[in-house]
Amino acid sequence: MTQKKDKTLYYIMAIMAGVFYGLAGPFTRVLMDGGLDNFTLCLQKNVYALVIYFVVLLITDKSKFRIKLQDIWVLALNGLIGIAGVGLTLYVAFKHLTLSFATVLLCMAPVFVLIFSAIFFKEAVTRAKLGCCIAAVFGCYMVSNMPGIMTGASVSFIGLIAGIGSALCYAGLSLFSKEATRRGYTALTVNFYSFIFSALLLLPFSHIGQIVTYASSQPLTHNLVLIGNAVCITFIPYMLQTTSLQHIEASKVSILGSAEPVSAMIFGLIFFAEVPTLVMIAGMFIVIFALFIVSKPQ
Repeated sequence: MTQKKDKTLYYIMAIMAGVFYGLAGPFTRVLMDGGLDNFTLCLQKNVYALVIYFVVLLITDKSKFRIKLQDIWVLALNGLIGIAGVGLTLYVAFKHLTLSFATVLLCMAPVFVLIFSAIFFKEAVTRAKLGCCIAAVFGCYMVSNMPGIMTGASVSFIGLIAGIGSALCYAGLSLFSKEATRRGYTALTVNFYSFIFSALLLLPFSHIGQIVTYASSQPLTHNLVLIGNAVCITFIPYMLQTTSLQHIEASKVSILGSAEPVSAMIFGLIFFAEVPTLVMIAGMFIVIFALFIVSKPQ
């Protein structure tokens, strides 16, 4: 009975990670309107979250800073591919595709996680899991409300490759994080070192001056926004996701992460009065149904 309660908690954590990721829209709009470009935005939240991870580790358990030399590659790839890679590929995808189309391509990540988890972690590909994966991706397609894609509209090849690449990179986040936790590292340790490598890759593409200018223009309000950006869509969701990966199959965590576009739609309604269409609402219920099924005990 206790084990089932524990599993339920980790399923909830995986879903909540997706909910917090959905807050990216409001924060991104505010910060981009404030003069931050995509790369600088990614670097800002990564560095701020990195500082939080450092402080928490310093206060709670300094021994968690220790890692084995032979495990550095896992943490490095998690940061370079799973974190920075998503930001870089999405930037290119958003530049060449519509926002909705790029988002749907990113939502294909559970498919890749399902395949790679079966290959590398020997996770079973059940009919229920496969059905939920397909339903979640289709639901995300509907929630994204993207017209014209199925009507012969022209699509940029570069954008298409970048969009699929973002899904592969996002899948890499689940896989490398899972491997790191299998090697005995906590979520704090995994994310701390992963964000170091991510920040190093993003730094050459970013403009620190944009952050300084934004923070100094209205010190109290703007710094709260910067901190909120790091805490709400980086520190908290990555902690929830990585912790859930310690106890749940990577493929299930990835499917549960499909709560992100649903929460993004709800936050869009709350903060920007963006009223969803009936198709989007139907897609939301399909995603919720898929999350409910995949969360049920086997």
